[in-house]
This record gives sequence, C-alpha cells and structure tokens, in this order.
Amino acid sequence: MDLFKKQDALKPYFDTAYGCAVFGKVAKAGFGIGGAGGKGDVFILNKGDGETKVGESKMMQLSFGLQFGGQVYSEIIFFESEKDFQNFTH
Repeated sequence: MDLFKKQDALKPYFDTAYGCAVFGKVAKAGFGIGGAGGKGDVFILNKGDGETKVGESKMMQLSFGLQFGGQVYSEIIFFESEKDFQNFTH
C-alpha cells in the first residue's frame, strides 16, 4: 500500500475511492501461451484516517499470442463506490 500512497498521481483516487485491492507482487510469464497471478489485500479507505483491511483476493490471467519473457509488477484497483466494492467482494 505504501508504494502506491507515495505516488502523487494516485492521491485523488485515495481521496475519493470507497476502497481498493492491492496486489503487491503479480508474476507474469509467457512463451506463446502466458499467464499471470498474484495475491492481494482488499481495503476500505477511511477518508483521512488510513484504511481497514477487510479481506484477501487472488488474481489470475491467461493469454495467447506472440509473447516471450516474464515480469513482476504491482497493481492497485480502486472502487469508486460501495456498490463497486460489493460487486468485487461478492
């Protein structure tokens, strides 16, 4: 979470979003057929008062086509409203 909070470009999202899912490490690799996956934490953002962890999530991706190599990256998904958050968590 700290990695994302340090980025000024994301501040408006932290200020307005209801919640977020943070995937600290997503591994991706492919050779013709590729895949990616990672585990993350789900938070409700308490305006001006940090965040509350409410669960965990898994991410998986499968791809086909011209590809070769691998990478590791971090990802954050913001939920604009409580309804968006509920759609993700249920």
